[in-house]
Amino acid sequence: MQRDINQILRYGVNGLFATGVHYAFLVLMLEQLQVRSAGAANLLAAVFGISISFLGNHYFVFKQTKSGILRQASRFLLLYTVLALMHGGILFMDRFVSA
Repeated sequence: MQRDINQILRYGVNGLFATGVHYAFLVLMLEQLQVRSAGAANLLAAVFGISISFLGNHYFVFKQTKSGILRQASRFLLLYTVLALMHGGILFMDRFVSA
């Protein structure tokens, strides 16, 4: 039971850290590097945040996982691709609902 609670706490810490990395890169690109497209800046920032999330999950949250890093990375990438497509689809549909 204690191991599960610790894992949940590590998962939360990892998620907050990855979100912070995403946000920091987004701000850096928009305000310091003057990237004109917020969408492009967010996409690049998301790559950094998602990468940190994956590495944190692999090495910090689920340390005892037996499957290899390539298998985990491919599953993680598939999951985040589906989530990104869903997010993009919702934003696309919002254009028609808001009109």
